[in-house]
Amino acid sequence: MPQGAIGPRVVRDLMRHRVVAGRRGERLSQIAARMHQEDVGAIAIVETGRMIGIVTERDIVRAVGDGRDPRATTAGACMTAQPMTVRPGDSLASAAGIMTALGVRHRPVVEDDRPIGFVSARDVVRAAACG
Repeated sequence: MPQGAIGPRVVRDLMRHRVVAGRRGERLSQIAARMHQEDVGAIAIVETGRMIGIVTERDIVRAVGDGRDPRATTAGACMTAQPMTVRPGDSLASAAGIMTALGVRHRPVVEDDRPIGFVSARDVVRAAACG
């Protein structure tokens, strides 16, 4: 495979197999602190084991930029509800296409309707660079 090609790899090969989860009622300040502590760019918002949304770095920046107080604004108020997801067996090229089409940098990976990880634009770039 030529260097720089994503090729037939699948999401499972590169995804982060760790989900940092939050609750709809958590304040953005708490979500941001956890993102910083865990060194992640997105947090799954989960209820009864099922993902109902995600909060990304971009969501927090938009909320603050719109004048919302992160100590008073909840994750539920600014999360992306029911985000488009990918599966572990999906091709990395397909996941990259979804992220490009949606203009997003993080996609939750789900199996049996439960979040099992995330794939990011950084993961895709790394795969392309490493071949």
